[in-house]
Amino acid sequence: MKVRVMTQGPNLTVGALFVAKTTTRRLGLPAPPRQSWRIDDSGTRPGSIERTTPNWDNGRMTKWIMLACAILSEVTGSMSLKAAIDHPGWYAVTAVGFVVAFICLSQVLRLGMPLGVAYGIWGATGVALTAAASAVVFAEPITGTMLAGIALIIVGVLTVELGSQHAANKSRVSG
Repeated sequence: MKVRVMTQGPNLTVGALFVAKTTTRRLGLPAPPRQSWRIDDSGTRPGSIERTTPNWDNGRMTKWIMLACAILSEVTGSMSLKAAIDHPGWYAVTAVGFVVAFICLSQVLRLGMPLGVAYGIWGATGVALTAAASAVVFAEPITGTMLAGIALIIVGVLTVELGSQHAANKSRVSG
């Protein structure tokens, strides 16, 4: 966590930023959002400190990134389930994949994406990616009928997404 302390000397600030950057780099994690501390001398509590975090996208990109993580985790869990038939150790990866998928999906809903849209995209994309990955990894056949079904799923999800956007725009205009 990057912390900028405005009431302390520069050594503390530099030290906190150095620790945050090196820890983030060492673990291979993405950089956390910038956070800072603001001193409120004008309010009823002089000298109170408040943490502020810039909201760079109001959750718009974050929910799509979380949805992508949910989809990839679900596909990983599904693929691991097939691998676990021959090697039972893959059941652990299956469990972790599905748990992470549901955690990410719940975060997507918490960030405000409608349930029908989130679940539709999650399910349809998961089905399509799992079918494609299983064809590559496990040499399972993909027939023309399967491809047509995947195409229909994608068209259905796009229709739900467009309908959701239309409903949101309509409610903004009338509300």
